Amino acid sequence: MKIVRTRDVKLPSRGTSRSAGIDFFVPNDQEPVMLLPGEDALIPSGIRANVPSGYMLMAANKSGVATKSKLIKGAEIVDEDYTG
Repeated sequence: MKIVRTRDVKLPSRGTSRSAGIDFFVPNDQEPVMLLPGEDALIPSGIRANVPSGYMLMAANKSGVATKSKLIKGAEIVDEDYTG
């Protein structure tokens, strides 16, 4: 799958050779965001992917980030024809 950076961001990568998924990172040029309880924020990944026909991208919460930082992702599925 071809991926391109659209912002200053580390490319997605596996944390270890046994990682089930690929880690995404917050872009380096992202301004800090302060959230109050119940608020949310949209932080674009800075990555554009060419999803092959018949495939999709799926995002999932990682145990460490979700439980320690209470950071939960919203959207889960990126369809092959999504262009936003």
